[in-house]
Amino acid sequence: MSESLAPLRDPKHDLVIAKRLYCLRCERSFRVYSFGVTRAKQPQTLRGLSVFLYALGLSYEGNADLLQSVGLIGR
Repeated sequence: MSESLAPLRDPKHDLVIAKRLYCLRCERSFRVYSFGVTRAKQPQTLRGLSVFLYALGLSYEGNADLLQSVGLIGR
């Protein structure tokens, strides 16, 4: 098992610890992240908020402008 730091776009955390594990049975390696984090650089909570705002009728550009103005994403 090895640990590495993975970049994350989040207002509170810039990096997240990713553990690389190796399966002896299937001989594959895979990464394990903290709860709420996937291999995407955007956390699931921010992605969910983006989808919610889009469902409320905010366009993609308006969504990006709003999230940038409150400091959740950068351009």
